[in-house]
Amino acid sequence: MSMALGIGLGISFTQSPGGKTATDSLCDAIAAKVLITATYDVAAITFAPLVVYEREGVLYLDGILEEDLPAHGSRPPTIMSLEVSVLSAVSLTQQAFTVHPRLVPLLRRYQNVKCIVSTI
Repeated sequence: MSMALGIGLGISFTQSPGGKTATDSLCDAIAAKVLITATYDVAAITFAPLVVYEREGVLYLDGILEEDLPAHGSRPPTIMSLEVSVLSAVSLTQQAFTVHPRLVPLLRRYQNVKCIVSTI
């Protein structure tokens, strides 16, 4: 079980005992439906992780950038695909997210899934 220390700004520093991998942390965030902060290439990003899956021997994460999460409206947000091996400094936040109802049919199409967000 990981321990998180929040500093009151929605930022948390996560200590992962037992040498958890980035995939483990991503799956933990997916199960808890919380945003993640990470570095992708050289860019710092905050996003809602939806699914980790394998395609042609490469692990990918599909998620939604924090700024693309809709506060309202019927249009579903844009899903981005990231290569897990390029992610670093993965940390769970305490900020929860909800799954847009129009994303549910799209989530059913994934194959070779390691973990996927619950739509309930």
